[in-house]
Amino acid sequence: MGDQVYTRHLRVAGIVQPGSIKQLGTNADFILEEEGQTLRVSYKGSTPPPDTFKDNAQALAIGTYGRDGV
Repeated sequence: MGDQVYTRHLRVAGIVQPGSIKQLGTNADFILEEEGQTLRVSYKGSTPPPDTFKDNAQALAIGTYGRDGV
């Protein structure tokens, strides 16, 4: 997608990499894995992630892609 990736809303799904969740308050950084690919994700929300958000869980990230990840 070239530089267009930085201006579009994206939806990516994967499995939460074990041991990658770093949660502080309502924010969480973690890594998604899918078919050998990894993507670092940073969730910044007004509410914490749900109780089902844990290692090896399926997750869907919707947002924008920055130089540091989604």
